[in-house]
Amino acid sequence: MQLPRPSRDPAALAAWAPGLLLVALGLALLWPVPLGHMPLSADHTVHLSRAALWARELSAGHLRGWSPHWAFGVPVGELYPVLGDVLVILPRALTLGAAPWPVAYALGFTVAFLIQGLALARAARLWGLGPLAATLAGALVLADVGQYREGGWIYTVTYGVWPQTLATALSWWGLAALHRALRAQAGARELARAGALLGAAVLAHPMTLPVAALAGGVIVAVALADRRRSAAPGSAASEPGPVGVTLWRAGVVAALALGLAAWWLVPMLAHRGWMASYGWLGPPLRAMVHRALAGQLADHVPATVTALALVGIGIAILRRDPGLRAVAATFLALWLLASADLYWTLRLDHLSAGFQHIQYQRFLASAKPGAFLLAAAAVEALWRAFPRGASDGRARRALRGLARAVAVGAVVYGGAQQVRLARENRVGRPQIRRFPGHPQRDADYGALLRWMGARWAERDGFFRFVARAPRNAHWFMDAPALAGTPVYKVGFTPGDNFVHKPESARPEVLRALGARYVFSLRPGRPAASEVARMGDFAVFPAPRPPRPVAWLDGPGTLELTQADPLAGPIRGRVEGAGDGSRLVFAVAGYPRWELRQAGQVVPWVEVPVWGDGPSARPEDRRAGKLRGGKAHGDDGSEPTLIAARVADGEFELRYRYWTARDVLALLASVLALGLCGALVARGRGARLRGALAAAEATCARRVRPVHVVLFLLVLAGAVGVRAAAASRAEASHAFAWLRRGAAKVRGAGRVSVGPLKADMTIFPAVRLAPRPQGALTLVFPGVPGGGTVTGWIAPDDDAAKAWRGRGRLQVRVEAAPAGTDAFHTLWAATLPRRPGRTMLAFDLPEGTFDLRVKVAADGPVPPAGFDLDLGAEGEGAP
Repeated sequence: MQLPRPSRDPAALAAWAPGLLLVALGLALLWPVPLGHMPLSADHTVHLSRAALWARELSAGHLRGWSPHWAFGVPVGELYPVLGDVLVILPRALTLGAAPWPVAYALGFTVAFLIQGLALARAARLWGLGPLAATLAGALVLADVGQYREGGWIYTVTYGVWPQTLATALSWWGLAALHRALRAQAGARELARAGALLGAAVLAHPMTLPVAALAGGVIVAVALADRRRSAAPGSAASEPGPVGVTLWRAGVVAALALGLAAWWLVPMLAHRGWMASYGWLGPPLRAMVHRALAGQLADHVPATVTALALVGIGIAILRRDPGLRAVAATFLALWLLASADLYWTLRLDHLSAGFQHIQYQRFLASAKPGAFLLAAAAVEALWRAFPRGASDGRARRALRGLARAVAVGAVVYGGAQQVRLARENRVGRPQIRRFPGHPQRDADYGALLRWMGARWAERDGFFRFVARAPRNAHWFMDAPALAGTPVYKVGFTPGDNFVHKPESARPEVLRALGARYVFSLRPGRPAASEVARMGDFAVFPAPRPPRPVAWLDGPGTLELTQADPLAGPIRGRVEGAGDGSRLVFAVAGYPRWELRQAGQVVPWVEVPVWGDGPSARPEDRRAGKLRGGKAHGDDGSEPTLIAARVADGEFELRYRYWTARDVLALLASVLALGLCGALVARGRGARLRGALAAAEATCARRVRPVHVVLFLLVLAGAVGVRAAAASRAEASHAFAWLRRGAAKVRGAGRVSVGPLKADMTIFPAVRLAPRPQGALTLVFPGVPGGGTVTGWIAPDDDAAKAWRGRGRLQVRVEAAPAGTDAFHTLWAATLPRRPGRTMLAFDLPEGTFDLRVKVAADGPVPPAGFDLDLGAEGEGAP
C-alpha cells in the first residue's frame, strides 16, 4: 500500500500555516510542560487531585460520586466542570495507566492551552476574517499576560485557573459557528458543530451559561438586523435567511448544546444550593472607560492592542461586515457586563439570585478574545486597504504603501510592548518546581508522600492527614492523587465548588475529621514530638485522638459495623436511644446521602462541627437561604455534618449515585450526541436532515417579524413582572427607603444605595463612607412596631481584608415614638475590622416609631454598608 504524498498545494499549506504557527508558539511558551513536566504553581495540584478522584469513580462505574479525600468529603464529577478533568484523564486512560498522573496532567494542560489559540484562529475564519487576522488573534490570546480573574498567562498558567480559559476559547469558537450557522447557505453540519462546541464550553466552565446566553442573543439580534439589510438589491448570498429560519437554527443550536451538557448540567443546577459563593463585583464603568481610553481594555493589554481594538470597533460600525459587527457587539456586551454599574443598573439579582454569587471580573476574561479579534481585524483591514485595481494610480499606490506600513508598524510596536510585558511577568516560564529556589525539597516531598502511602497502606481504619501551610499555599494538594491518601487542608481549597470547606485547625474540627497525622514545611532542628521527618518536612501526631466516622450525642450506645467511607455505605446499630439521641456522621451534608433505619428513610439536617449554632435542612439550602460564605473561610461553626434523630436498630448511610433526574439527563445527552452524529455523518441521517429542513421551511413560512416583536414584548413583560415582584419584596428594606427618599440623612461623609460585597455575596445595601472622626445619622420615620426588625451591617469584604488602619466604626440603632425626640437605644456595637456580616435583631412594641441609625468613625475605616427589614415601605414618610 502506497502512502499518499504530502500536499504541495500552496493554498493547502497556507490553510495549515496559522495553526502550525500557533502550535509552535504555544509549545514554546509552555516548554518544558509539553514534555510531561507538570506546572506546580497555585491551583494545579488541586486540579490534578480532582481529576484523579473523578477517575476513581469512573473506574468504579459511577458517572459521579463522593470522595472523602478532601475535608469531610466532596461530590466529584458534579459541582465542578468536568471537561478539563477529561483532558487530564484521557492520556492516562489511553496509556492504560502507564502515564503517571503528573505527566497526564501536563499533556492535558498543554492541549487546553493550545486550544486557546487554535480555537480563536478558527473562530476568526468563521467570522469572515482572513488568515492574517486569524494568526494574529491566536497569537495575542496565547501571549496575553492577563491578570487575576482576567484570564491570560497569569490566571491560566501561574494561578492555574485554566478550565475557564478552555471554556472561553470553546465559547468564542462556538459563537462563531453559531454566526455561520445562521447564514442562508449553512447546512445541518454547521448546526451540529455550533451545538457541540457550545455544549463542550458548558462542560468546561459554568461561566459559559451567562456568556453564551448574552452573546448568543447578541449574535441572533445582529443576524436579524442583517436580514433586513439583505432585503436590498444586490445583497450578499451569505446573509441570513428569513426570520423564522434564523430563530429555528438558533433554537436547534441551543437545544443541542444544552442537551449535550445535560448529563452534568442538570444535576449541578439541581444541587446549586450546595455550591460555595464567590461573589465579587467588577470595577465601576467609569474606571473601565477611563482605563480603555488610556490604553488598557484590561490589565496588561498593550496600548497598541487596545488602540487597534477600538479601531476595529470603528471599522465594524462603518463597514457592512456582519461577522465583524457580531464580534464587536459580543465583545462590548461582555465587557460592559463586567462593570459593577451595569449589575446594579439592570438589577440582575432581581432576575436570579445566582447573579449575587458571580465573580464579575471573569466577564473581562470572556470578553478579551473579542478585543484580540477586533485588533487583528484592524491590522488586516489596513493591510488590505486600497487594493490593486484598474485605476491603480500613483496616489493610490502611495496610500496602499502607507496603510501597509502602518499595519506593519502596529504589529512590530505592539509586539515589542507584548514582549516587554511578558518578560516583566514571567510569561513563557511556567513553574515546574514545587519549591523554586529549594530543589532539595522536591525530593523531600517525594519521601513524605512515600511515608504517607506506607502509613495509609497499613491502616487499621479510616483516618486523615492534615496539612498546615499558608492559607493560599497548595503545594501538597496532589497527595490524594500521588499517594492515595485523604488530606485535610488548613486553609482555602480552590478548584472545588462545594460549600462545606472548613479551613480551621481547631482541635474539635481535626478530631471530627479523624485526623491522625499533621504535616507541614518546618525547616530547622527536629522537635521532640515529631513522628517523622523528611528533610524540611515534619510530621506530628494530631492534637487529640480521632473520632470514628459516626457518633451518638445523647443517651444510648453505637456500634459501627462498616466505618470506612471508602469501602461503601456506613452501617451500624443504635441501642438504648432516647428522645434526645442524635446520630452524627463525620460526613458533609449533600442531598445524595440517604439515611435509612428499619427500611424507612430518616430525614437529616446539617449541624456545625463544633458550637451550638443553628442547623440547616436540605430544604433551606435548596431555597437558597444559606448561600454565602466567609471571606476568611469557614471555621467549623457553620452547618456541615449530617445528623439525625434515630431510634434503636440498625442504620445505613448510603450515597445515591443515580436518581430519575440523572437518568433522564443522561438520556437527553445521549440523544443530543446521536443527533449531532446524524447531522454530521455523510450519507446517513438523511431522514433527520430532511425533517429539520421541513421544520425550517415551516418556520420560514409562518414566523414573521411581528411574531418576534410579540415574543420580545412577552419576554420583557415576564422580566418586568419578576423585577416588579422583587422590588415589592424589598420595598420594606432600609436601602429601598433611602432610594425612594423616605429617609433623612445628616452628617459628614457619603451615603448611597448600591451593591456591597459581604460574606462572599453581593447584597443591595445602604453604603456608608463616614469621614474620619465624623458621624452619619440616618432617620427612618414612621416604622410600624409590634414585631422584630432584623438586619445586618458589614464592611466591604475586600476592603476589610486589606485594611491595616486602626479606626473603628461604632453603630447605634435607636427608636423614638413617631414625631418625638425620646430616642432610646435598641442595639449598639463596634464593628470588627475583619470582614463578615454582623447580624442584628430587636423588637419594637406596638405603635409607630422613628428609627435612627447613627454611625461614627473614630478614624479612617473601610467602606461599609447595612440593611434593615423595617416591615413597611415608608411611602407616607416625608
